Amino acid sequence: MTYYRRFIFLMISVLLVVSCGSDDDSSENETRIEGNWIISELTYDGVPVQWGECGHLENMTFLNDNTFVWQLYGINSSYECIPITPPATGTWENIDNTTAELTDDDRVFQVTFTETTLIMKFRVDTTDENPEGISVLFVFLRS
Repeated sequence: MTYYRRFIFLMISVLLVVSCGSDDDSSENETRIEGNWIISELTYDGVPVQWGECGHLENMTFLNDNTFVWQLYGINSSYECIPITPPATGTWENIDNTTAELTDDDRVFQVTFTETTLIMKFRVDTTDENPEGISVLFVFLRS
């Protein structure tokens, strides 16, 4: 009888360890910033900005090596949209499941993101025309 009790106890222990181990895997619920994001909206001090013919092409790509590439576009003399080279680059680091910190040269930006939307807010330094600075908001959608 002791053999059966030990066997049942061992089986129950194994089942508990296996079932608890699968509950601890939170990576399935983790929102990831990696991938490509296309600009959707740009505002200065709460006023939507029309960024021209090529603005809708601007995108940010977050790579698995914790770097990002921000591709901007302009219009050439033939009125064609062309990528501005070199693109802006930098590094990123997750702060938590919905916030990351981007570093581009010596500036640091904080972004928030969901599975579908990435938001970057920051203030542009003061100028003579805008002594209080300008609040800038970028909204990107995952492509």
